[in-house]
Formats: sequence, structure tokens, C-alpha cells
Amino acid sequence: FEGEIMAAFAGQPGWLDIGRGRRSVVVCVKIGTSLRSFGAERGWSIGLREVCGAVKEGLYQTSNKVRRAGLDALLGGTTEDKTNASGDSVKALDVVANDVFVDALGRCEFVNMIASEEEDNVVVKEDAAEEGYAVVFDPLDGSSNIAACIPTGTIFGVYKTAGSGPDQALQLGSKLVLAGYCLYSAATVLVLSDGSGTFAFTLDSETGDFVLTHPNIKVPQSGSSYSVNDGRFHDWPKGLQRYITDIKNGRGRTGRKYDTKYICSLVADVHYVLFRGGIAMNPRAHLRLVYEGNPIAFIVENAGGAASTGVGRILEVVPTKPHHRLPIFVGSRLDIEELESYDGKGGVRQMYNPGYKY
Repeated sequence: FEGEIMAAFAGQPGWLDIGRGRRSVVVCVKIGTSLRSFGAERGWSIGLREVCGAVKEGLYQTSNKVRRAGLDALLGGTTEDKTNASGDSVKALDVVANDVFVDALGRCEFVNMIASEEEDNVVVKEDAAEEGYAVVFDPLDGSSNIAACIPTGTIFGVYKTAGSGPDQALQLGSKLVLAGYCLYSAATVLVLSDGSGTFAFTLDSETGDFVLTHPNIKVPQSGSSYSVNDGRFHDWPKGLQRYITDIKNGRGRTGRKYDTKYICSLVADVHYVLFRGGIAMNPRAHLRLVYEGNPIAFIVENAGGAASTGVGRILEVVPTKPHHRLPIFVGSRLDIEELESYDGKGGVRQMYNPGYKY
């Protein structure tokens, strides 16, 4: 893989094996390149660059809102004690972040429609053209952690539209043309993929630009940690219990004893796995396919990792509604393959909720 990066830096395309019989052409640009220049050098259309610019504006504003949440009294819930269409409690900062993205995307002429975790339905512009882009997003993932200063993030995906119906925002994840997440932590880091590799940009707070810092991220083939809420072990199906018990005790494929690395913030948990390998999961049908599952799966697969429902690719699941939920397992390819093999040993998907609030 190092040779591929060097070839790409020399202006030559390299091949990245992204698993399950698929390969992707990767053309690198130099570290330090701005996000806008990155899109131009990668050959993105003007429309896609403008859409990415609108998303970038939303990310920049949201990063500032998150950092000022304590100063601006945005750490708690809403005064109306609201829940969103998914049934989750809505925090004050959820509303603020959603408004930021709705405004930024609404001003982009190339965006035809949006679908947000905080909106009941797909929102189509009145003057939407047949050809343009649909943007789906979770404006602030992990907002319940804000008061404890635990990392949070934004997740988004972009589809090309071939009509003005709301179904254009509910396409297969494999049809994404751009997907990313932004981690709000010690630094603000944007990780994205355009279908040919996965890249990370760090926000320069002095200029407001996202600058390329990690070209062509590659998920290790296997890791040594897992991320899941172990407190719910006894509610899991037998196959998942057996898998976690085996890898913790060194009885898995690698022979290593896996550690637990769990933050309870999807973006943060996935970010760790993206760079260090291993597996991150929510075995219950809780996370949203459209706003979380598909963008995260697209990013991880284009970094050479894998993303599964427990029995197959997330990117092959047809969304049935905007807030379609499903189990999610993402991470190192060999770890995901091993996890899937346990589905025949008692199941790995928890298809019921014994009363959890989240």
C-alpha cells in the first residue's frame, strides 16, 4: 500500500483493494491541500464541489457551536422536551446543528433535497431540478455526550439525483458519490470518500479551511479491539455472546486477546477503528441506514475495511423509509468476516429492544 501512495504522489493512479472482490482506483493529492482544491484535483464536477462547500460551511459552524456549547447554554435538552422522528430525545444543540445545515444546504443551488435525522421526512426544494444532488445527514451524532465533553460528530452522504421525488434521497448506499463524517474532538477532523479511497482533513481554525492531513487511509486487515456496550451482553443473541467471549479470550482467528474500546459516540468509535483496526458495532436495529449506516459503510469500505448488517453488506440494503433502522458492524475486513461466521452459531443481530432508551 505504501508503494501505491508513492505512485499516486508521482501523479500515477494506484489500485486499492476494497474487499469482497472490488478494487478502486486511487489518485492522491499532496498533504496540505485544501478541501476545495482537493475536489478540483480529483475531477469533481462543479456541482459536487459546491455541494461539498455547503457541507463544509455547516461543519465549520457546527464545530464552533460545539466548542461554545457550555458558554451559550446549549448543553441540555430543548425546552419542549422534544423527540425526533426516530424517537430519540432532541438536545438543544441538535436543533442548532440541524438549522445550520438546513440553511447552508438550502443556499446551494445544486442541492435538490435534504434528509436529516432531525426531520420527519425528506425535504424537497420547491424549484428542484431533475438533475442535482440529495444530501442526507445526521447533524450531530452523539449529542447526549456533549455535557461530558466526549467527542461528537456529523455524518453525511451525497447522491446524484435523476428526478425530483423524495425517493432520490433513499437510494442504495452503493450509489453514494460522496460521504463523510466530521469528528469534533481535540481537533476537528473531516473524513470523506468519493468512492476512490478515504481521506482525512483537519480544520485549520485560523483560516477556516479543512486541510488534507491523512491521504488514502487504510484500515488494518484485523485489529485487537472491539467497540460495543458490554453492559448489554446478556440481551445479545448467543452467537454474538460467543464471538465476543472468544475474541476477548484469544480464541478468535488472530489468537490475540481483544480489548474493549467503547466511547458511545458512533463517529468516535468508527474513527478509532478506521486507524487502528478492529470492529465497532451496534448489534441492535437502532442506527439509521440513511443517515449513519450508508455513509459510514461507504467510508470504511473505501478504506479497505468492511461494513455489515451481520449477514451481508450494508451498502446493498434498500432503504424502505427515511428512518430505516438496522444493526451495524464495521471495521477490519477479517474481523467482520469472522463476526459474520458466528451468525450461524446462534445469531449476531439483536432484533428486539428489551426497553433501552438509546
